[in-house]
Amino acid sequence: MLKLEGQIDRGDLHFKDTVLDGITAVGCGLSVDEEKRSTFDDCRFSKISAKKCVMGFPIFRRCTFRNVKSDFLGCYGTLFLECKLEGVISGVNFALTTEWVPYSDLLNNERIQAGLESIQVTRQRIAFENLAEAGRARYCLDVRDAIIADVLFNDEAIVPKVLFNRGQCVIYKGSKLQEKLRAIFRAVKDRGLQSAFLPALSRSQTVYLRSLESEGAAERIGEIKSLLAGQDIDLIEEPLCS
Repeated sequence: MLKLEGQIDRGDLHFKDTVLDGITAVGCGLSVDEEKRSTFDDCRFSKISAKKCVMGFPIFRRCTFRNVKSDFLGCYGTLFLECKLEGVISGVNFALTTEWVPYSDLLNNERIQAGLESIQVTRQRIAFENLAEAGRARYCLDVRDAIIADVLFNDEAIVPKVLFNRGQCVIYKGSKLQEKLRAIFRAVKDRGLQSAFLPALSRSQTVYLRSLESEGAAERIGEIKSLLAGQDIDLIEEPLCS
């Protein structure tokens, strides 16, 4: 088991056909430079544990990830192209577009304000790159051989690029998803059903992919459908890609 502490990669890592097995990373950052991106092609990762780590903007092509556990690692600018998840994947948040810092958090920071426009332009470029590359790929993530516990898909761009089994995930489609799902979440007291209605991150989302493998929600599709009655939300049980 290799333990890494406080290691920061600024886009200088490039691996092909490599097996990375048994790694615990604490306080590390992967591909955190916004001007260059680390790449991993046809690599296999297994038994990975990440604590207090940051995932920047790496690109993974045709990689396999088996048994990964983290304390909610945000992969908001990370690009996965035809990658597979296996075993138990826990505590990872996926998206194709980068996470934005709210303007309200920047009002009292002149240094950040001065560089905000540059940061936005760079992150927008990364988002466009991710969307273009993902559009050319058959899929981004294949989760059919994984148990995805405490995993979130935090933008609607990734929804049509995830392969999953029937009953493993569902897709919600409709207007005001965040508002409607939050209302159901608050009204339901059963923890298993609550996990199926965890609200979408963005108010503007009209398509939302939700894992059902936490708290036994996968066994309760009928109850989920009943709670959606009259909410004008479509429930899609099959992946949008094939």
